[in-house]
Amino acid sequence: RNMTISDSEMTLDRLSLLVEASPHAIVVMDQQGKIALVNAPTERLFDYQRRDLIGQQVEILVPFHLRTRHVSLRDQFLHDPHSRILGGTRELLGMRRDGVEFPIEIGLNPIRSGEGFFVFAAIVDLTERRRTELALRNTQALYSSLVESLPLNAFRKDLEGRFQFANQRFCQTVQKFLWELIDKTDFDFFPK
Repeated sequence: RNMTISDSEMTLDRLSLLVEASPHAIVVMDQQGKIALVNAPTERLFDYQRRDLIGQQVEILVPFHLRTRHVSLRDQFLHDPHSRILGGTRELLGMRRDGVEFPIEIGLNPIRSGEGFFVFAAIVDLTERRRTELALRNTQALYSSLVESLPLNAFRKDLEGRFQFANQRFCQTVQKFLWELIDKTDFDFFPK
């Protein structure tokens, strides 16, 4: 949701207490794209001291090759500010002080306060998630390779008895393509 904060309720000083309490990396930028606040997790994630970030353009945290595009995207967001999550459908990258790029997901939220308009960005490092996904894909590929090489019929069903996988040998035995078997039970092919 958009956070609308009245003049009497919120200042940057009070907002900084909320930012610092977050376990996630938080960057708050102003309408010109300058960083106004960061928290300790941001310092750790990007390997910067906050004094090195405050007042800098937010693109300092974006890989060099994406900065021009990011400025355009930032301007688009500021033209039509509303809450959104970025990185779910495409790869977003952050960049540490040493130039190392890493995958991230960002939640953006516009904030209006007595001190002006700001963008609140919550940043999540996806490095470990990507490693886990790659390991899972590799394990699945190995599993499929092993099962396909068996000289026996092999298949896997869920708890309701629906086929989830079958090797080529099994498909040949029952004279069905794999796509015909998936999510079907024995009773869809054989008499009860």
